[in-house]
Order: sequence, then C-alpha cells, then structure tokens
Amino acid sequence: MEFTQLQATDNLIPVIELINAAYRGTGGQNRWTTEAHLVAGQRLSLEGLKHLLLQDNVVLTVAHSERDLLGCITSTYLGKIVEFGAFAVQPSRHDSGIGKQLLAHAESRARPLCSMFQVEVVSQNHALIEFYSRRGYRSTGERAPYPVELNVGTPLDDEIDLVIMQKPA
Repeated sequence: MEFTQLQATDNLIPVIELINAAYRGTGGQNRWTTEAHLVAGQRLSLEGLKHLLLQDNVVLTVAHSERDLLGCITSTYLGKIVEFGAFAVQPSRHDSGIGKQLLAHAESRARPLCSMFQVEVVSQNHALIEFYSRRGYRSTGERAPYPVELNVGTPLDDEIDLVIMQKPA
C-alpha cells in the first residue's frame, strides 16, 4: 500500500465515490462506517471536497495499491490540533487493516506539527467511536451539532450530533 496526497485539481471523482459508498452505502461485509441508517444523502460532494482542498490548512491523503484506491483521509490543521475527517476505506476492504494503517500514516505526518489529534464522529455510530477508542482517542465530553449547513447529509433523527474525540500527539 502506498500513500499519496491529492490536490483540488486532481481527479477526485473516485475519492467522492469511495467516501459516499463507505458512509452512505449499504453493501459490503464487515462495514463499520456506514451511516445510511442515520443520515440521508451524500456524505460529501465533489464541489465540497474541492472547496475543502482549496483551504491552505487541509491535506487529502489517499491509500492505494498499483491499481486500486483503498482509502482516504483529510487532515485539517487548526493550530496545535489536527482534525481528521473524510476518513473512508473501500467497503469491500473493511476489517483488512487499511483504516488502521491510513490513520497511523496521517497521525505520523501530522505529529511534528501539532500536540493533539481530533475527530468528530456521529454520536450514534458506535462502531466508529469504538474504532477510534481502540486507537487511543477519548471523548472530550463536548458535542457539536450535526453540520447540515455543510451539505453532508440530512439526519434521520433529531438527536444526532457529533462526539468530539481527541488523542495526544
């Protein structure tokens, strides 16, 4: 597996397809990121990803083999905190270790530039919260409202919000 950083000018369609399949799709065994039962609509649009990547504090890293896109993750640098998002693995490849390796790679790249790693996870996505917990992330006790205004889907339950988790770098 190799890691590459992509820019807003690169072909991002496969990345968008991957993110939406991982978060809003229903196929594939051993799925742990799907939120299709919690949120309707796309997780991210092509325009949204391009806009994100035009920010000078955001990096998109993809994991790939010679011929396949395996996963992706964004790193947003917010002072001494690096927030990871748009973290997705091909649904057919869940439970293969790709997600662990991709997150570890993103953390190692960010570590010299920050003191804290952060993720925001849909509060009802217990499998994903457990994934981060096993990697040393802990809830800060803070919650954030689901960001409907960012066009990342519409919650199917009014109680959905985001759990903020952090891990010392």
